[in-house]
Amino acid sequence: MSYMGLPKYLIHQDKSPAGQSKPEGNAGGGGDPPPSGSTNAMTKRWVDVNWRFTEPEPEGYCTGFEVAVFAGSDIDNGQLAEPITLICDPAARRHIGILELRTQINLRAAVRACYGDLRSAWTNASTHSQFIPDIQYYGDNGWLEIGNGTIMQWMKTPLMTDQAGYDFTWPILFPNVCYSVSATPQIENDQPENDNWLQLISFNRAGLRIYKQASSNASADRPIRAFIVGFGY
Repeated sequence: MSYMGLPKYLIHQDKSPAGQSKPEGNAGGGGDPPPSGSTNAMTKRWVDVNWRFTEPEPEGYCTGFEVAVFAGSDIDNGQLAEPITLICDPAARRHIGILELRTQINLRAAVRACYGDLRSAWTNASTHSQFIPDIQYYGDNGWLEIGNGTIMQWMKTPLMTDQAGYDFTWPILFPNVCYSVSATPQIENDQPENDNWLQLISFNRAGLRIYKQASSNASADRPIRAFIVGFGY
């Protein structure tokens, strides 16, 4: 299973103990952002499971498929993320469902063929990837997908005392590029004589480097924080 923009995986084909052909497929996921200002609401994500299936001879006995989306290493000991879906169409090769996620979670998919009341063995995914809600907020650090693939990230740094360079990592890795960053200093302890400022040295999709600069030796060791906002996709 994959999150939108990541490679899809393959569900490997093998045979059930009864010799019934098991489905082979892949899956993907995506979704829409939550309402503006929402940080605790359940986030709806779509999951798209695709598979290939060739019925062994004699043909004509397959009556459809069952699809499971679950958390864990195996459908037999995992936890279902949604009820098992019955697809009463032997020509179908796809299932699209809606998941409501509050936190980041690792998911897999499995498919099995139906023969009336009989079922083939589950075909599990060999790999998995993360389904991530459109917004994550952890105190002063988080990110938000704001449409058209654009991601906004923000962070509040620890106190910076020394006049030196500081490296920071984004809450998540920008999938492709970070194209804009701003860093705003905050003076600690209500010190109006604190004349430190920040210089943005470099940035990329993984993080950034800023330099804390002071106009005089007297204030060089006075602490400040930085509020940093970055945009990318």
